[in-house]
Amino acid sequence: MFRMKNCASLLLILFCQAALTQERPLPAAEAKSQAATGDLPEPYPLARLVDRARERSHLLQAAEARVDERRLGAIQARTRPNPELSLALGPKWVGPEVGALYELAVSQPLLYPGKFKLRGEAADLEAESAQLQRAEVELSLTYEVVRLAYEYSILQRRQELAEQRQERFQLVQSYLAGRLFPSPQKRAETQAVENRLCNLAVERLQIQTERQAAWAKLNFYLGWEEDPQPGIRVPWLKGNRPLPLRELEGLAEQRNLSLAIQQAQVRIAEKEKALAEKERKPDFSLSAFYGQETAGETETAAGVGFTLPLPLLNRNQGNILAAEKRLRAEDQLLRYQQQQLESLLKQARVQFEGARQAAGRYPEALLSRLDQELQESEKEFRKGRVELLTFLELEAEAAETKERALAAQSELSNQLITILFLAGEPDPVAWLDRY
Repeated sequence: MFRMKNCASLLLILFCQAALTQERPLPAAEAKSQAATGDLPEPYPLARLVDRARERSHLLQAAEARVDERRLGAIQARTRPNPELSLALGPKWVGPEVGALYELAVSQPLLYPGKFKLRGEAADLEAESAQLQRAEVELSLTYEVVRLAYEYSILQRRQELAEQRQERFQLVQSYLAGRLFPSPQKRAETQAVENRLCNLAVERLQIQTERQAAWAKLNFYLGWEEDPQPGIRVPWLKGNRPLPLRELEGLAEQRNLSLAIQQAQVRIAEKEKALAEKERKPDFSLSAFYGQETAGETETAAGVGFTLPLPLLNRNQGNILAAEKRLRAEDQLLRYQQQQLESLLKQARVQFEGARQAAGRYPEALLSRLDQELQESEKEFRKGRVELLTFLELEAEAAETKERALAAQSELSNQLITILFLAGEPDPVAWLDRY
């Protein structure tokens, strides 16, 4: 009887071990299999996200309307003043006789030479500044969507990593739970796995929360009402070649939109100063009149006139001084922005080079290789040929390597996006695709 019980127990142990040592595909493999069968939504490419954000951006539409406003204002600034018509009627007494009197006059106001041209040029510069501001809004929108897409995509990968680790340790826990009469060493190992599972559950929850928050920020620009949190496909940056930084820094001085807008403001201030100096010169008007009186004999009068205000009380000195101060302020602000752009490019150059070298040490193929190594180690652990502590250490090292690889991608993408934005590059997606 005793031998039969021992045989039954031994068979039960062997059966449990056989069930636990059966190969099970990793979560990543399961996800790839589902994607191949169409169960998962197709990832959205980065360019499609940018196009969608541009199409529905109210801020961009407002900037376009502002461009039209300034353009129409420039047309209006070149419109000549309207002529003026005056008519006077009334009776006239000459002794006992009463007659009628009427006068008709037409006058045309004329601006002092040069004012009309300066007003048109200033309005053109305002329209140009609005066009630059519209381009800056579009560029900022593009880069913000790209940045948020990378942030969301990396959080997606981190969440997948946390899910893989949690499922892996659940399998280890089920394997350890199948042991009969565990020793103190085995009980300690079981406790270590349970603690690791608890920490992984909390970490997965935190990453999921961050991912949902990142999606909310990104979906603000995309506007999907059903809030699907889809997969997003962004290029994996290899970091295996340097950027033409000197060339980009040279382009930044020419294409940086913030700098271009400020340069336009300086030109506008120059025109306004010149216009303020012209405004102290008086405008004049030409007129023609005709009049007739019928008290007694009929009297008729006609002629032309010239009206010229005398600049005695108002010489526009306040506006001239204000225009000078504005020109100085805009010029100093331009110098500040030039220095700031140079400083930001220097910082980004140093940070980019460090991020590029770090990302180059973590190729995308490394992640797949780590998964394969862990899968092999997991098999050997189930067969009893790898100690649990060794497997735990290997798993922790692999997870840390993946986290560092994703962090390197995040840092490199941020620095690359910063440099391209400062350089005024209109198509960052093309750079990311080939870098």
